[in-house]
Amino acid sequence: MRRWILLAFLVFAGAWGGWTMLQRHKEAVWSESYAQASAAFARHDYAGTEKILVSIVPEFREAAKGGNKKRASRVAPALACRKAPQIKSKDPH
Repeated sequence: MRRWILLAFLVFAGAWGGWTMLQRHKEAVWSESYAQASAAFARHDYAGTEKILVSIVPEFREAAKGGNKKRASRVAPALACRKAPQIKSKDPH
């Protein structure tokens, strides 16, 4: 009886530890991509920003479907800025 309880506890602890490590890895990858996109946007590199954000859109959609609102809410404002503003020059040439 004690063995089964110990075995059940070890299985639960292993599953929980694995799930926690997976979530931390996903968050690290997500944070890195978002930081790169934010830095590119700050440099006014709109093409680079769009490239980075488009690459993480599928993950954003999956996070939004899965109920991960924290992750989805961080990316939604950045996705709204996908189009670069048009700068009009006063010089006709």
